[in-house]
Amino acid sequence: MEATAEALTREEVLRRRRRRAARLLALYRRLYWAMAEELRARHRQYVWELGRSPLEDEQPPPPPSASGMGGELLLRPASAAVPRRKKCGFTGCKVRAMAMAKFCHSHILSDPNQVLYKGCAFVIKSGAQIGQITCSRPILKASVPSLCNVHLQRTQKYIAQAYKKVGFNPPPTGKHLISSKMLYRVMWVAIADHMGGSYEEQVHEVLVV
Repeated sequence: MEATAEALTREEVLRRRRRRAARLLALYRRLYWAMAEELRARHRQYVWELGRSPLEDEQPPPPPSASGMGGELLLRPASAAVPRRKKCGFTGCKVRAMAMAKFCHSHILSDPNQVLYKGCAFVIKSGAQIGQITCSRPILKASVPSLCNVHLQRTQKYIAQAYKKVGFNPPPTGKHLISSKMLYRVMWVAIADHMGGSYEEQVHEVLVV
């Protein structure tokens, strides 16, 4: 329990103020980054729904038409306003398409001409008859590993649980726990070898139990 203000020395008062100021600063930082993340999410949603392609604004103005009666120049009527983007071309979807695309972000993989996105490779269901069914949520092709944010966090959680089972505590680093699919599989094989059993058995035990 902290002493009352009357019983504190000057040094203790300064330490208390410094401690409270540090807690307040940490709170403000958390609030700032939370608001920054919300702003990015709302801006991204705005661009997808209402944004226009910059190429539309770079179109030159229409030239004047030929001279009319009496030598007066007749200007063409002002061009009609650029229509808002159409809705997503996926059947039943009412979300507006992305800029310079025919589909929204959720259905962009339906566009055979797009080259920026790929599907999340996380296996959500598998079987002898149906094979492997992946998440397939659109992510950037440059993403490594090929996982969406939800399944990346879930996979990291599974790996942390596997580490805990074998009693291994990796040192904290600023890098991702997973750098590639190969590293992911090699790590699981090493864990399975340490615990005894096959790779598939250990994965099933960690993910299901």
